[in-house]
Amino acid sequence: ISLIMLPIFSLFNYYSYTEKQNISSFEKFTCFIPQKKYTNYSKTKKLHNYILKNNINHTIITTELFYLNVYSDYLQSSDISFFYNDIFKRKDNIKFIIGSEIINNDSIKFNGITFFSKDYTYFRTKKRYVPGTEFITPILRPLFGKSFYTKNNSDDTSKILNLNNTIPFVCYESIFSDFVATFNSNKIIVLTSEAFLGDNKYGKRQYLNIQRIRSIENNRYLLKSSYNGYSCIINPQGKVIKKLKTNFNSISLPLIQSKTFYQKFIQLL
Repeated sequence: ISLIMLPIFSLFNYYSYTEKQNISSFEKFTCFIPQKKYTNYSKTKKLHNYILKNNINHTIITTELFYLNVYSDYLQSSDISFFYNDIFKRKDNIKFIIGSEIINNDSIKFNGITFFSKDYTYFRTKKRYVPGTEFITPILRPLFGKSFYTKNNSDDTSKILNLNNTIPFVCYESIFSDFVATFNSNKIIVLTSEAFLGDNKYGKRQYLNIQRIRSIENNRYLLKSSYNGYSCIINPQGKVIKKLKTNFNSISLPLIQSKTFYQKFIQLL
């Protein structure tokens, strides 16, 4: 009987869902999805010019690996620092969520998110890596070589979560249902390149469907920002309600506070 009743109960919740009763407020974003041909400098210059021209003073979101192969102080001391310093002189409330590949030393790199504003710079590393191409378990490294990326469990995840009421998930880690549901959030943000899918259109569709399931499980709007795949907004019913184009996209994302039964269960474990 339970095998029959549970799907019926799920279908009832799915079709009886109404957006208005769950939405607490809205948050503005600008999502920047650049063409791959842009250099770090040209991407930052383009971002700088757009922000000032359009008087943007809210959160900017990019894709995974927006900045490649850079050091941790890159935003403050490189040739792009002028653009950010100029923005912060004019915009007090602007924040950036940027996918960054950070060099720790000659042998260690971190793939993650740089979350920064005029007053702070925080970084969290990706916690779920693609086996083989991104991470090799220590016991197998003598056979396959060292891992390309390293996890950092003492990063700024909790600070980012407190400031943003979510953490931006990085590509492959959003595949893990329990990992996404662990964090309290009022929206879900996923930064991805989808490079691990090898430019396979069926793989990209499957990955998009996984993101749709994450929206349903958590009853949250999901923003997916991708270089190679489908950039879009997904509603809590798993429907793609807006496709995002290359370059700049203005977004107003509904925020939902109440937890689902699934979230409560996962967070108790």
